[in-house]
Amino acid sequence: MAQRRPAETHWQMNPVSRAIFDRMEAAADEALAPLRRNGLTVVEVGCGQQTNVVFEGATRVIGVDVDQPALVANTTVTDPVILSANELELAPESVDAISSIFTLEHVEEPDVVFGMLARALRPGGVLVIAVPQVRSPKAIITKFTPQSFHEWFYRRALGRDPGAHGTPFDTVLDPAIAPERLRRLATALGLDVIAEESFEDNKQRQVRTKVHLNGRAWAATRAISRALLRHDAADTDYIAVYRRSDRAPSGPVVDLLQSTDPVDAG
Repeated sequence: MAQRRPAETHWQMNPVSRAIFDRMEAAADEALAPLRRNGLTVVEVGCGQQTNVVFEGATRVIGVDVDQPALVANTTVTDPVILSANELELAPESVDAISSIFTLEHVEEPDVVFGMLARALRPGGVLVIAVPQVRSPKAIITKFTPQSFHEWFYRRALGRDPGAHGTPFDTVLDPAIAPERLRRLATALGLDVIAEESFEDNKQRQVRTKVHLNGRAWAATRAISRALLRHDAADTDYIAVYRRSDRAPSGPVVDLLQSTDPVDAG
């Protein structure tokens, strides 16, 4: 039976972001059509209590998260697994589709995790990744402020109740998750980019509304960001769909990762 996206409960995407995620789902579903005949085995890494990318035709959904109550609450997951992304080990060519939505920014060595996920895909399988843009002002502020500030920001600026929404996880924001770096890693690991987009997330939109950072003031802010950081402040997040090709190279993942040049994330 095809999986359906449950109602969004603990946080609500704005229509622009939801439309982008819908386009990514459509691209993934089209790529997965040849594999869907026997039902898809799917892994959601860092799934939390809400699935944001649903793969049509998924008959087994393995949800991986460190938060047990969130796993229990996720109605899409059929097989909950309490692990961190760094602890997860998937056998090569064992699954049809993987999603990792805003997880890699919280882990050490995200490129190693990315490599493991890429190798776990069967030929023709897809990997959907969403991460913050590490060059954006939002990410830089997040990276260099303490966890106590993040928790205060969630409560006071965003109005999120820790009891209902949880508290923000510690953030690493390793430069390896920059889009240009992920593209190089994907190529080295035998993945093709079939869809990708950058967008502004809900939290920044919500804050800009509260402080009236719109119109000319927002245009000026974006211009300053482009000049100083070489990045548009409106592009806070990145999502991409990668498809496993038949030309995936052999050899240890670590060796393949070392063959790609790191990208300066600014």
